[in-house]
Amino acid sequence: MNPSLPFLILLISLMACGSLAQSADSIRVVYSEEIASQPTSSNTKRIKALYNRFIRSQIEEKTLIKLGGMPTSFGATPDPIWSIRNEVAVEQKLTPAFSILISVRSYYRRLAKTLTEASVSGEVAGRWYFVMNRRIRQGKSANNFSGQYLTLHLIKPLWASNSLDPPASGLTHAWLGVGLGTQRRLSRFGYLDANIGPGYTIRSLNPMPVGIQASILIGFGL
Repeated sequence: MNPSLPFLILLISLMACGSLAQSADSIRVVYSEEIASQPTSSNTKRIKALYNRFIRSQIEEKTLIKLGGMPTSFGATPDPIWSIRNEVAVEQKLTPAFSILISVRSYYRRLAKTLTEASVSGEVAGRWYFVMNRRIRQGKSANNFSGQYLTLHLIKPLWASNSLDPPASGLTHAWLGVGLGTQRRLSRFGYLDANIGPGYTIRSLNPMPVGIQASILIGFGL
């Protein structure tokens, strides 16, 4: 027997064992990386599912009755300066992407102890939920009122009064405007509706009849 043959067999055996050990180590590294990535993906999906449930994205709604309000200003003087805006509205879907809104809004403002103002106005608006059809096709939403929209609205004052001396009351001029907005259902009985955009004051004597109007309302929705 060749004296170097046992040594050669031993060397080949050691090399084979080293290769098997390296292969086992590499398998364990890949496996641990896959396990680490799974919880992050699962948590993201869970949070997204909870949010979609909160805004009722998969619940079909074609009629929404809204009762909302929002404080619009506060003051820091010794006498109170504050105002609040309220809304009673009905929004009806004509198609999944288009709706019509009819609302009555009230506004009350108190400036210290010298002036109070109150007014009531009506609004008629058309809304285009411009991503609604695509979201429905993708299975991300049902036909409802949670989404971004473009609006064309007409606001007509119905009554106004203030505490000036001598007292003065009367109707202000109508407003025709466009806007970009977003509306979200907040669980079963809530909603948030916000929009902003330019408009024109009809028959105004003001030399600058064009302006910007913004609205944020939060409240109950049925």
